[in-house]
Amino acid sequence: MIKVGIIGFGDMGEFWAKLLSRFSVDIMVYDINDIHDTHRNSYKVANTLEDICKHADYIHLLIPYQHCQEVCTELKNYIKPDTLIIGGFSIMVKPAKIITKTFSDSVGIIMGHALFGPNSGKNGVEGFDFVFSEQGIHNENQQEKLEVFKEQISDLKLNIKYITAKDHDKKMAKTQALMHLIGRMLDAMELDEEEITTKTFRDLISIKNMVVGDSDDLFHAIQKSNPYAREIHHSMLKILKQIENEIYMEKSLLESDSEDLMPRPYS
Repeated sequence: MIKVGIIGFGDMGEFWAKLLSRFSVDIMVYDINDIHDTHRNSYKVANTLEDICKHADYIHLLIPYQHCQEVCTELKNYIKPDTLIIGGFSIMVKPAKIITKTFSDSVGIIMGHALFGPNSGKNGVEGFDFVFSEQGIHNENQQEKLEVFKEQISDLKLNIKYITAKDHDKKMAKTQALMHLIGRMLDAMELDEEEITTKTFRDLISIKNMVVGDSDDLFHAIQKSNPYAREIHHSMLKILKQIENEIYMEKSLLESDSEDLMPRPYS
């Protein structure tokens, strides 16, 4: 039986564990916070990172990027040779650098970003994308584990997208970071569905509802730790300012024109 360890049992960690449970796997989970007793009937629960390293041949890192260095430094003391590490972060460049620098060639390393979550995947994950970036596979044992993992992804009917970590982060800055930024903005504006509305407005509200439940750690990782996100922020703000100027400049011109068209008293 395949032995899997999931480090980080938040919303995404729990969701990922449910997906992997479809296969013949022995899952152990770990989180710095207490794991509710209801989950202990479904999964083994590790008390320490050493416990999960002893158990697992596959380790899925589903933790906030901010804790990546700390967790990897401790894992290095206990991880078994030829373990396959799957870095499930919403960004890739920075965590990939940390993981590859921390571990030797004795472990296999890939980055795997599921472009869905508990909200978007609640009715099934078939057809969603799984972005895959190989960082280091050094021998046949690691390659065999990688092929098993790829088979699981295919059996979930996910679309595997092969890409470099750099290209992933560039594309995510335009898609994921921008969407989360707009969703947070809509939530801060306290917008919700109206009795009289349009389909496009409902689409906007669905964006807000899709991201509003995400943690602050995830939001900040997407916005601050993606090296390409700031350029998108600046571009968006610049364009919004340009549009604002155009609107009020046009308004000023129209007001001026309307004054010229007003009837003038006879002299």
